[in-house]
Amino acid sequence: IEVAKQVASRAGVDLFVNARTDVYLRGLVPKERAVAESIARGERYRAAGCDGFFVPKIRAAEEIRAVATAVALPLNELVMPGLAPVAELQTLGVRRVSAGSAIAAAALGLVQRATQQFLEDGRYDAMFETSADYRTINELFR
Repeated sequence: IEVAKQVASRAGVDLFVNARTDVYLRGLVPKERAVAESIARGERYRAAGCDGFFVPKIRAAEEIRAVATAVALPLNELVMPGLAPVAELQTLGVRRVSAGSAIAAAALGLVQRATQQFLEDGRYDAMFETSADYRTINELFR
């Protein structure tokens, strides 16, 4: 991280490094040590020159607040079921919220459901439950 930041700086590039730790996402340590391990990793990233800290799958408000308070970097969270709304996350210290692949997965889930309904039942209600009209779709490309 230090070298990447130095090289970018010499090249005149203002590189933003958002370091990610998968302590929660991959269950790298026992649950009771996850906050402390995340903080320790965040501090190492900060010392190396990172600009942001990404901790996907941390959900509990007290754990989010603990990490956000202890690590002097903007905290980034990944949306997932059970995660508090953005406004609440902001009060806990989160500064960036990422959707990751969730929006695409939701769209593909609807495609799967609509296709199955069409092919298996000969019905097409699911296709029109949340569909956008052509004008709206065309506006997205402007």
